Amino acid sequence: MTVTLIAAPLQHTWEEVDQAVSDVQDAIPFPSGKLVPDGGTTGQILGKHSNTDGDTEWTNQKWYAQLEIPDLTRSYIFMRPFYDWKFSNLIGRTDAGTVDVDVQLCDADNTCYSFLSSVVTINTSETAIPFSSDGITADHYVKVVPSNVQGGATRMNLYSAGTYETGTPPTSNCDPATDLVGYNTIGSNSVNNTIGAVRFTLYEPSCDGEVHEVFFYGRASASGNANVRVLFYLDDGDNQTDSGDTYVTSVQVTVNSTSNAWHSVTLDDGTLDSTKKYWVGLVTGNGDTGFVLYYDNGTNGTDYSSLSSGVASWYDNPPAQLFSMTMESTPHKYSIYGSLH
Repeated sequence: MTVTLIAAPLQHTWEEVDQAVSDVQDAIPFPSGKLVPDGGTTGQILGKHSNTDGDTEWTNQKWYAQLEIPDLTRSYIFMRPFYDWKFSNLIGRTDAGTVDVDVQLCDADNTCYSFLSSVVTINTSETAIPFSSDGITADHYVKVVPSNVQGGATRMNLYSAGTYETGTPPTSNCDPATDLVGYNTIGSNSVNNTIGAVRFTLYEPSCDGEVHEVFFYGRASASGNANVRVLFYLDDGDNQTDSGDTYVTSVQVTVNSTSNAWHSVTLDDGTLDSTKKYWVGLVTGNGDTGFVLYYDNGTNGTDYSSLSSGVASWYDNPPAQLFSMTMESTPHKYSIYGSLH
C-alpha cells in the first residue's frame, strides 16, 4: 500500500496566529496587585476579606462540631479542645416542643460557670445561642445543660463553628467510613451488662484522628431505659486495666428498645494516636434495666478484655483513671467502636 502525503496550503500567516493568541490573553480577566498577601503565621489559611475581587487575608483555620443530645434530663460535654480556640455561632434545635439550654465553661477542676446572661429556649427551628468568648484554653471544656423540657421534646442537636487561636490544628487522613477503633462486627454471643457493670476491650486505632461517631450493638435487657456510657481510655502500655490508664473521652446514650440494633451518637472528641492502645468499653448506669451487649471471643495473647461491677456512677462521672479489673481468661471483643476522622 502506498500513502501519498499532500501538503495543504497554510490558511493563516504566523502573524495572524500571534495576534489571535494576544487577543485571547487580553480577554482573560486577571486580578491586579498581589495574589497572596504578606504576613500570616504557621497553620493559617488564605480567606476572603470582602466580596471585592482579589481582597484576601490570612485567617485561622476553622473547626466544626456537632452534638446530638439523646436525653434532655442530663448535661453533656459539647467540646473538650486540644488547642486554644475561640467558640462561636452555637445553633440548636429540638425534635419537638422546647427546651431551655445553658452553656457553661468548665475548668480543669470541673468548676463551671455560665456563658449566658440567661438560658435560651430552643425549639424545632434553628435557634441561635448568643454568647462571646475571648478564647478558651485547652485545659477547659464546654458543657451544655438542658432544663424545662416542654411539648414532648426528647432530643436536641447542637452545632457550632470556631477558630483555632494558637498551636497547630490537628490534622488527620482518617476516613470515618473505614477507619475506626474497636470492633465493628455483630458478635455471635451476648451478655447482660447489668446496672453498675463495665466491660472493656483493648484496641489500636487504625489512624491518628478524632473519635467522630460511637457505635455499639445490643438492646435493653427489659422494658424501660438502659442508661449506658461508651468510654475510651489510653492504656499505659501494660495491656492491663489499672490506675495508669487515663481518660480520653466518652458519651452517654439511653436505649429503651428491647430489639437488637446498632446504636450511634456523634462525638467529635478525643484525639487518638495510632501508635498507642486504647480501652474501649461500656458501663451501664442507674436506670430501669441493664444492656445486652454482643461479643466474639478473641485470641489469648493478642486480645485483652476486662470487666468490673459497682461503678454505676461512671454513667454521670467517669473517672480520670481506671483501676485494676478482672482480666477475662478468654478475651471478648465487644461490639463497640468509634469511627475516626
